[in-house]
Amino acid sequence: MTHKVLQLPPGALAKYTKLFLALFISGYMHAFAETATGLSLQQSGAVRFFCTQAVGIMIEDIAKEVFMDRCLKRGHTSAIFRRVLGYVWVGCFLAWSTPAWLYPDAVKGPKTPFLPFSFVKLELQ
Repeated sequence: MTHKVLQLPPGALAKYTKLFLALFISGYMHAFAETATGLSLQQSGAVRFFCTQAVGIMIEDIAKEVFMDRCLKRGHTSAIFRRVLGYVWVGCFLAWSTPAWLYPDAVKGPKTPFLPFSFVKLELQ
């Protein structure tokens, strides 16, 4: 779709258009699945959450470019530091963005659970 319909040449614009379209479609697929739990498409936070992930990936790519230009090429950071920084970024971003998806389902209360089974109430036989 990116190259044939929109006729975008290879490059950053095409890359991020593909990313956004994939996550947008995924968001709507999840939103339609949430209608089975009783949420309407307007109440679902799935599309907002998945589109936010595209923005997060774009921010991460920009930060990596700046970070690589300034620090990595000069040898100021270790691979472990970069990996830990990546985990911290992903953890913080998900902690910030995930409630937009889960909150609308959570406010319905315990009458309609997130999953059709409970990990907590599993009993050993």
